Amino acid sequence: MSSHTTFAPINQIHQCLHAYHVPSHDRIQVVEAFHYCAHTNPEMHQCIIYDSDQPGARLIGIEYVISERLFETLPMEERHFWHSHKHEVASGLLCAIAVASPAGAAAKLASNYVPGVAAGMPDEVEKGPLSELYKTYGKTIHTWHPLDQKLPLGPPVLMTSTTAAHPGPRGDKDLLAQRKEKMGIDTEAKEEFRKTYLDPDYKVVEGADHWETSGEAKFIEIGRRPYKMEGGEMSKPADGNGAGAT
Repeated sequence: MSSHTTFAPINQIHQCLHAYHVPSHDRIQVVEAFHYCAHTNPEMHQCIIYDSDQPGARLIGIEYVISERLFETLPMEERHFWHSHKHEVASGLLCAIAVASPAGAAAKLASNYVPGVAAGMPDEVEKGPLSELYKTYGKTIHTWHPLDQKLPLGPPVLMTSTTAAHPGPRGDKDLLAQRKEKMGIDTEAKEEFRKTYLDPDYKVVEGADHWETSGEAKFIEIGRRPYKMEGGEMSKPADGNGAGAT
């Protein structure tokens, strides 16, 4: 084992994806998200999420992305924390803006992308990674929400994606016009091109996007409870009744 620290985990980042996240409990809010992703294995990505692609960007969350096969192994209750990527990809909302070989260092991202300036990747170039992402599922947590706070305050927030029934920013022409002006991404053109290679009949696996079928949102709630101490004893809450309170 090396005696000094390395940047190996960071150097495995080989994708930058741009998309929009929606809080599980509030379908009105939309959060711009820059994903910097690495493959831990062929069936799983793990992504660091920032609020921009600029120096000084805020780290606002994480996302785990798994294959359809792995998602189908999850218990139904666990699936309710995950969202599909079918609509995000098909609608043109999710875009690859930098891609390299998984073996390449982050500094060698192979694209024509210049942060904050250049357009998203050419359609033919992003076809490969997006074909893969189309049938994947994500579990996303934002630790900095809302973004108008100067610090990441409060509990983390479970985030979701868009669906055909609830397209979110896909119906916000102003938001997409701003992205086109800033990043050169033509969302409608990407949607049309992706129709040439994505399967429109793909069925999202049961349990994903649970809020849409149940009418209820999963969310993260912080509670209080006694904690274990040395020797196996439990702490005694200040109220003295030994019961945790939320």
